[in-house]
Amino acid sequence: MALASIPVAVPRTQGAPVAVRMIGILDRPLVESFSDACAGMLVTGPRTLVVNVVDTHAVRDESFRRFVAQLEGFRAAGHDIRLHVNAAWRKLLRAHRAFFTEVDADVHKATRRQVIIAQTTEKRAGH
Repeated sequence: MALASIPVAVPRTQGAPVAVRMIGILDRPLVESFSDACAGMLVTGPRTLVVNVVDTHAVRDESFRRFVAQLEGFRAAGHDIRLHVNAAWRKLLRAHRAFFTEVDADVHKATRRQVIIAQTTEKRAGH
């Protein structure tokens, strides 16, 4: 007897996936910028959010915990969260017991918009 393949359940989301690429050191201002950008993009209903942190340096500190909590909050609100990570990020997430689906080729191809959030190296006026 042959078994038919069972399709994988993919969360239903509205519209094409959106991507956020973060560049720099994961500190409080970068996490706040990420939160602000995502709050506007995810207000329309369940979306697939691809977060690229390959070019982001993180250590296991308060900013990292805040960032993971934000991702978990988006997921709890019904969004499909996909991460594009490197080996260092996999290790940090595993150590924190935070498990997210990694982005795959299909989601990557379907992504139509990308927001880039980067730290500036210029000194701000008044600082």
